[in-house]
Formats: sequence, structure tokens, C-alpha cells
Amino acid sequence: IGPKGLLAGKTRVLVTHQIQYLAQSTSILMMRDGSIVEQGSYQELMRKKTDVYQLVTEFGNDSSDEEAADDGLMTTESGEQNEHLEDDAENLPAGEALQLSTTPRSARRGSIRSNASVRTLRRPSVTSVHQRGKVAKADQPKNNIIVEEQMRQGSVHRSVYLAYAKACSYTSVFMYILSMIFSQGASILTSLWLTYWSSKNDSGNVDRNTMYYIGVYAALGLSYSILTVFQSIILQVHCAIRSARVLHQEMLHSVLRSPMAFFDTTPMGRILNRFSKDQSTIDEVLPRSFSGYSRTLFQVASVLLVVTISTPSFIIVIIPFSFVYLWLQRYFIATSREIRRLDSVSRSPVFAHFQETLGGISTIRAYRQQKRFIQGNEFRLDQNLRAYYPGIAGNRWLAFRLETLSSIIIFGSAFMSVVSLSRDVAVDPGLVGLSLTYALSITQTLNWMVRQYTEIESNIVSVERLQEYIELKPEAPEIIEDNRPPQEWPAEGRVDFINYETRYRPGLELVLRGVNCSIRPHEKIGICGRTGAGKSSLTLSLFRIIEAVSGQILVDGQDISKLGLYDVRSRFSIIPQDPVLFAGTVRFNLDPLGTKTDQELWQALSDSYLKDHVSQMEGGLNAM
Repeated sequence: IGPKGLLAGKTRVLVTHQIQYLAQSTSILMMRDGSIVEQGSYQELMRKKTDVYQLVTEFGNDSSDEEAADDGLMTTESGEQNEHLEDDAENLPAGEALQLSTTPRSARRGSIRSNASVRTLRRPSVTSVHQRGKVAKADQPKNNIIVEEQMRQGSVHRSVYLAYAKACSYTSVFMYILSMIFSQGASILTSLWLTYWSSKNDSGNVDRNTMYYIGVYAALGLSYSILTVFQSIILQVHCAIRSARVLHQEMLHSVLRSPMAFFDTTPMGRILNRFSKDQSTIDEVLPRSFSGYSRTLFQVASVLLVVTISTPSFIIVIIPFSFVYLWLQRYFIATSREIRRLDSVSRSPVFAHFQETLGGISTIRAYRQQKRFIQGNEFRLDQNLRAYYPGIAGNRWLAFRLETLSSIIIFGSAFMSVVSLSRDVAVDPGLVGLSLTYALSITQTLNWMVRQYTEIESNIVSVERLQEYIELKPEAPEIIEDNRPPQEWPAEGRVDFINYETRYRPGLELVLRGVNCSIRPHEKIGICGRTGAGKSSLTLSLFRIIEAVSGQILVDGQDISKLGLYDVRSRFSIIPQDPVLFAGTVRFNLDPLGTKTDQELWQALSDSYLKDHVSQMEGGLNAM
């Protein structure tokens, strides 16, 4: 029916609410309450600036605002276009369609994934590289579809550590700590035994029982090696793998059991970020951080213990410096933790933009919008990398102060040993040498201890983020044992809507108000209405994709809100609006649950005129 269609030379009457088609019409009639309120050509109505003019201008403004709010960003150029929108609408030629977004304002079908690429291509202008710094956050409307990702602040709550320990298994954690204590004890005893051996073989008193000392030393060394291997097995095999598997399974189950409102308000990139980067951190980085921290913690404790035993007066130096060390650690960790959170939150838009680009790559090329999408990707990467430099600077800040602190500890150990000798206090030279040897290693150990603890604080944020998804509010129970329908339900197929009202999620307006109707068995019902009238909402209500605010839906007299979701959804069938094919065989796509016979599957293919095609495929029903 268009200007170049088969009916181009005929008189065509179009009843529509799609305002973008008005410019192609020869004559426009606007009706209200059964009466014609305005009539004329498009140019005439634009010059009069009455009702049709208001509709066109408001439609353009609303579409532009909606697009900017959906993406969370507004450019300085879009404001200039809105100022000239009225003039553009008035001067638009009759044969040219309005180039405005047709996306409705209603958040009725919150899913925007399929429309994301088209909507972004209809924006008025391309933001240049020089203007990217001018991008500002738009005010988010109350009913915005996409919910902004929340970033927690402050220290990670103790419950997050307990959740990770529970995922690792409390028994495994206890065994790991115990093996770490014993292995570090064996390491200290090895050094002390060497000190004792050397003191027995000074120039004045030579002990020739060499094999005895070698045997004890070898036994201690072997014990240390065995305990080290044991603790590594516990950490890497039991704790690391188990925690990653448990947290992943819990998050996957929670996400799959979440209501559709969650997927409508959460970009796919944000979910992918949890299942990729955060899960990878828990799989690989977090166990390594815990291993490094526990090892350096016990090494520092060993150094302080040996130095204090050899020179008891050293405790005077240790006490004040312990407070300084704790202050440095807390100060640095607070900053590093927030930088890591900023990094995690700013990475989600990168994933989302990349996925949208891949999904709409053909459309992007068709509209020659490659440059704009490259700039959008670069901007999001820049935002994500802004936390990198402060992180490096913070590490250098910490290293300088810890090395200064370590140097003072080494000086204090040596100074106290000299003071003890000058006061004729009995000091074992071997122990003094051992304490100085240990003290010399404390610089690097302290550095790594704080860094590893910081890594734990930073990486445990991934567990915190997974916990957010694990604790998502689920849908109704799949099965309610006390209220299961009969095996043959629904036997008749009668459906009754009684004062039924529903909305897509809390905070939005009702999409169905006071629906009352009865559908008798074997009736074929057609539901008519314009876009957004609620046709799909009725279907979603039957499958309880959206829950009732008030009222009931009775199927054969059974209130479906009182039944489990599995009992409801498994008894109904639906042909979706958009076809979906899963990776797998033809059989799996036809019968994913494996409940149908081959004869039934071939009959279904025959009914859909696909039997001949599938028969020619190698493998038939088992063809990939």
C-alpha cells in the first residue's frame, strides 16, 4: 500500500496510530469519540499547529528522551536537535516519512535486547571523539527499564567470607589451616635445628655424631615437604574446585529461577560479567591469593617469634610498629577495594556493548555506523581502564612505606642484639644470626603479605557479586506437594478470568485491569487489540510469567496461582512469536524432554511440511 506498492494508483484508507506514516498520506482525518476533529493534508495540519502537530512533536520528543534514558547517556548534540524538532516537522515534505523511533514508551514488554541495535541506529547524531568527554549521565526516570548496577561501598561483610568458607567446606578450611601451622612449625624447627647443630660444633667443642644431626634435619625437611604438598592438595583440589563449583551452581540455579522481570531490567552483559570475569576470579585468582596470604602471614609470625626469642627486648620495637603496619594495611585496602569494585562495575557495559554490536553487526554495516560503535567501545574501555592507574600508584605508595617499616625492623633487631651483648646479657650467637637472617627476609614478606591480603579483599568482591545473584528473589515454587492437580488436569480446558489484574513488575502501572471472561472447552478465541493492549500479557498470565496483583485465573475450576509452576507450565502448550532453534539434533529441538515417539515426531514434521526436508538430511531425526 506504499507509494511504490501494487495499490499505488488506488485510493487507500489506513486506520493507524503509527504517526510516522502521516507524512506519506494525501489527506489526514483525526477522530476522537467517534467524530472528526481535524482534517487536511500533512503540510496544512503542520502549519495550523493543532492536535496532529502536537502529536508529531510530542512523539519525537518522547522517542528521543526514551532512547537517551535507555542507554543512560545523552550527548550535547541531541539537545540541539530537539530545539529544531518543531521546525523540521513543519517543513517535512509530504513524500518523506518521519525518521523517528517507533519504540513505544510503555515498558510493557521490558525485554529490549531485540530492539537495542535498531534503536541506537536511529539516534540523531554521532558523538565525535572530542565530544566523548562531554557525555553526562542522564536522569533516570522512575520507570526506567534497565536498572543501574549497584556498587557496594566499605569493607566486605564477614558473611561473604563465611559464604566462601562454606562453599569450600568448613572441614577443608580447618584442615588447610592446621596443615599450614604444622608445615610452618616444621620450617622453623629446621632452622632452629641447624642453629643448634652449629652451636655444638664450634671450635672448642666438636660433636662428631654427624649422622644423628643429618637424620633429624632430613626428617624435619621431609615433614615440611609432605605437609606443604598436603596443604596444596587441600587448597587447590578440595577448597578451590569445590567452592567454584558450588557458587557457580547456586548462581546458575538462582538466575534460572528468577522471574522474567529480572532479565527485563538486567542487561545481558551484566549477567555475562558475573559468569565470566567474577567466576574466573573465584576459579583461579582467589585460591592463589588465600594461599599467598596464609603463607606470608605464618612467615611473618615465624620471623617475629624467632627474633623475639633470640632478643626478648625486640618486643619493645614490635608493638608500636604493629599498629603502624595495621594502619597502613587498612588505609591501603580501603582504596584498593573500591578501585576493584569500580573496575568490576565499569566492565559490564563493555560486555553489553560488545554483545549488542555482534548481534546487530549486519545492521550497523548497512547503516554505515561502524565508526560510532568503535567510538562507543573505546569510550567504555576508557571508563573501565580509569581505575588501572590509581591501582598502580597505590601499590607504589604501599611498597615505599612497607620497605621503610621493614628496614626499621631489621635495624631494631640488630641494634637490640648489640645492646644485649654490651650489657653482658647471655646471647646465643647462633640464635642472633638466625634472627638477623629471618629479619632480612621480612621486607619482601611484609610486602607480599599486605598485597595478598589486598588481593583477597579485592577478589572477594567477586564472591560478593555472585552472592547478589545467588540471593535473587526466585519465582514461585515449581512444585507444591500439598496442592498438586490431578494427573489428567486440565481435562476439559475451561478458562475463567475473574477480576484479573497484573503488572510486569512492582512500580509499573497495571497492564491488565479487571479482566472478566470465560472461555469454554474447545472454543477458539481470538484476542484483538492494538500494540500494548495486553494480548501478550494474557498469555504470560496463563503461564504465570507475570503474577496476579489481584483476581484469579481458573482452569477447570483450579486456581493456577495456588499450584506449582511446573504443574502449570507443563500442562499448557504455546507457539512462540519468534522461532528458536537450539544447538543439537532435530529430535532434541522437537522433543527436548524425550517424551515422544519417533512416529509422533515424524507426524509433527509432516504437519509442518518439513518431513521431506528432514528425511533427506543425514541422520534424519538425529541430524545436527
